[in-house]
Amino acid sequence: MIDDDEVEYEPLETADDVSTGKIADKHELVQGVFSAPILSKFEIFSYRNAAGILKSSFPEQFEKICACLEAFSINTAMIREPGGSKGQIAKYVDTLFSDGWTETRISADLHVKLLHAKKKDEIIDQYTREGY
Repeated sequence: MIDDDEVEYEPLETADDVSTGKIADKHELVQGVFSAPILSKFEIFSYRNAAGILKSSFPEQFEKICACLEAFSINTAMIREPGGSKGQIAKYVDTLFSDGWTETRISADLHVKLLHAKKKDEIIDQYTREGY
């Protein structure tokens, strides 16, 4: 078994499979949103100021997410262990979000109305696309 201290990892900035974030928000914006401990553990990309909007519009939820990110820690044994329907890491993440957070699935329908170009109140046709 390999000990975590014995493994040398390639720095994220040189890893080929890491997203470049070419169209992401400027790094300075992300630095202003997240704490130093989080930024030292994760490579974070925000798009269209999503991180700033989350922090200002949903401060309680943002703080809970940040607390979980700061507490988050995995080791090679957790990564290597087969998970079956739910792996050890997924079970661990569930414990981080224990206070009312529930895994959910979002489903929505799209209701489309085709309106007359000149008589805007006149509906020519309409339909619903389920599971959009």
